[in-house]
Amino acid sequence: MSDDKKATSIIYPVILIIITLILAGTVYLFVSGSERDQKTSGESDIIILDGHFEEWQFRSPVYSDKSGDNLGDTIDFTSIYIDNDQDYLYIRMELNKETNLQNGSNLVLYIDADNDLTTGEEFNGLGADLVYDLGNRRGHFYHHGMRKPLTHDLIGLITMPTVTSDTFEIGIARTNLPGDTPVFPSSEIRVALAHNVDGGDQVPDSGENVSHTFSEETVSPPDSISLDKHDPSAIRIVSWNVLKDGFLKEDRMEHFYNVLQAVKPDIINLQEMYVTQAPDIQAQIEAWFPELEWYVHKMGDLVTISRYPIVEPKDGRLPVISSASPVLIQLPDEKQLLIINTHYRCCDQDDIRQREIDETMALIRDIRTPGDRVDLLPDTPIIILGDMNLVGYAQQVKSLLTGDIVNEGRYGEDFDPDWDDSSLTDLLTRHTETRHVYTWRDEETSFTPGRLDYIIYTDSVLNVRKHYILDTAELSAEKLAKYGLEAEDSFLATDHLIFVVDFILK
Repeated sequence: MSDDKKATSIIYPVILIIITLILAGTVYLFVSGSERDQKTSGESDIIILDGHFEEWQFRSPVYSDKSGDNLGDTIDFTSIYIDNDQDYLYIRMELNKETNLQNGSNLVLYIDADNDLTTGEEFNGLGADLVYDLGNRRGHFYHHGMRKPLTHDLIGLITMPTVTSDTFEIGIARTNLPGDTPVFPSSEIRVALAHNVDGGDQVPDSGENVSHTFSEETVSPPDSISLDKHDPSAIRIVSWNVLKDGFLKEDRMEHFYNVLQAVKPDIINLQEMYVTQAPDIQAQIEAWFPELEWYVHKMGDLVTISRYPIVEPKDGRLPVISSASPVLIQLPDEKQLLIINTHYRCCDQDDIRQREIDETMALIRDIRTPGDRVDLLPDTPIIILGDMNLVGYAQQVKSLLTGDIVNEGRYGEDFDPDWDDSSLTDLLTRHTETRHVYTWRDEETSFTPGRLDYIIYTDSVLNVRKHYILDTAELSAEKLAKYGLEAEDSFLATDHLIFVVDFILK
């Protein structure tokens, strides 16, 4: 064989291996987390309102703002992106610093929805038919010259992330306003944004234009996720805020039962069970599912219901910690699982919520440090879950994932919380029928649907087989009938959606 042929015979296989590795890496990139679990590489640029921005790399900004033109104000716009599919208009905004979009950000969105300067509210060279004060969670729209109030539910408004950030994505549904008035009657719209309307930064700058022409390209819906457990050896764990003891309230119990019998969990974690007592909870779960033996632990408003024995904290080894309930569960084959069911402080109480998170992470550090207050078997899987109310500083998410404790003087030094000295994993998942990732929605409040419920885990010792958020209103009639559900079960049960995940111990 000639040298050239030898070289060729070596080079071609090497090239094929490299290409294969690149493709494999690309596919891995597209299947990590949330809807990306369902994606193929050809869908990698589909926009998902999840507070993660990987898909936007396939798009260019429609406007890049000059740095330092914010007139001495705190917020300076940097870039704006706009896109759409058949269901939503999407806007991504980038800022020079972190802010809380829905809580006093003073950011206002203006849309000239009919592309007509003579209608709507005059602002920055456009006639804005739709104006929404994102920071104060209220807006108005114009119809036939009349100004009318606008709430988030009228336009299907979703903003992500729920915590502070310097980048946000906004979704507005391409639907109808009251009176069957289209939100976007024109195929071309113009957009403006302002911070501190009377004295802060605005985009575009005076005399410039930010416009968008709707594409009518259709994006296929995601694959429907069945409710069934695919791997019978998996442990199905659910987290669900039941809203003011709703789990055992007569007018709501039926809807909780319908959902639980459909998803068939092995371990149920509830929040907001304030006054209901553990024996009553145990009696009801045994009446619903008499074929199984159940164990119940209640701490404050937090309840863990397990078909596996609960071995801690009944002998006092696991300490009481703020707004969290650590429960050690005995699994088959002498294995154990630690679940920390949480309901951290809500709303504007960032300092308290951070202290609670620091305390949770300090417990995990103790568990990982031999000879400290709590010693568990090495590589015991740890899951932190619940309604975490993460609506404030992004630092709180960072603390939970990386062990970055804020108050080290009280709760100890930073550490790597997973058993392999890495960060914990945030299980970002989606609804069974849509690409939405929010876990809470309430049309009676001014806040847009948000991601308040989390499942965070030690991926060094746990694999995820299946995961989803269930909103029964999204299910087809056929699927509802199959699982014995009613379309309004989720809505009538509580304001949070049930979070379901199947775990396998490595």
